[in-house]
Amino acid sequence: MIEQLPLSSRSASSQTLRRTRRRVAAAFVGLVLLVGACSTTDSAQDAQSSTSTTSAPAPSTTEAPSDLVVLVTNDDGVEAVGLDIVVAALSEIDDLVVHVVVPRENQSGVGDLVTDGAVTTSPAETINGFAATVIDGTPGDAVAWSLRELDPAPNLVLAGPNQGQNIGVFAEQSAVVGAGKVGARSGVPGLAIGLGIPAPYDFDLGTEIATDWIAANRDGLLDGSAPADVTLINVPNCVEGGEYKGLLEVPVAETFGQRDPFATDCTANPDALVDDVDAFLAGYASLSKLPAE
Repeated sequence: MIEQLPLSSRSASSQTLRRTRRRVAAAFVGLVLLVGACSTTDSAQDAQSSTSTTSAPAPSTTEAPSDLVVLVTNDDGVEAVGLDIVVAALSEIDDLVVHVVVPRENQSGVGDLVTDGAVTTSPAETINGFAATVIDGTPGDAVAWSLRELDPAPNLVLAGPNQGQNIGVFAEQSAVVGAGKVGARSGVPGLAIGLGIPAPYDFDLGTEIATDWIAANRDGLLDGSAPADVTLINVPNCVEGGEYKGLLEVPVAETFGQRDPFATDCTANPDALVDDVDAFLAGYASLSKLPAE
């Protein structure tokens, strides 16, 4: 299925992050019912009467969670520019808690590898001072550790935006996709963002698309109805001409065939866009759903 999605446009970049600042709260109010019952018993021996009164227990009051908990990880390490930009944007959204857990060193291309045994963690900061935890391991290790240690547990694993497109067969090798899969196997949806080569990478656009997606899916992430899969978004770089055309939902290509996965042409207007490679190379951000396995 190919579907153009109205999640983000370059012309609206100055408003996108503001739209995500909304509140989601729900509460259930319990009503307390008091029921009185009286009974009188005549005794033949002492003619004494007694009266008893009982009250129905008040139903418990339960508040639906209002804070969306997002785990941010990557495969580029704590000093990555993209990490700092996306964390800054998420930190401005109301009712959203951000945890940053990333590999200590670059771990590109390791897929969903998870280390056997214990891993070492230590506190750190992003480029602009956002609190983070670094882990001596892979992005998959970062997710696995976070799901064990964070309380409350994340509602979403956001991996990226990383440098380089994860289209077609690249997706299986991608460590940000792998991080999303580790979370999805534990029932936590994943969002993996890849930015197209060449540099300079469009971190701002990738962040806009990510925050738009979170806003559009927030209710399902909070109440657990969102499917536990990985949403993979690849954002083209149109620095060599043309314009970003929007977000398009497409399947992941099974092969590149004769196509050059690095030959992005945002000026192109092909008649048919069959998969993520076609969409990305023509200047669309491709959105594809990947199963956890």
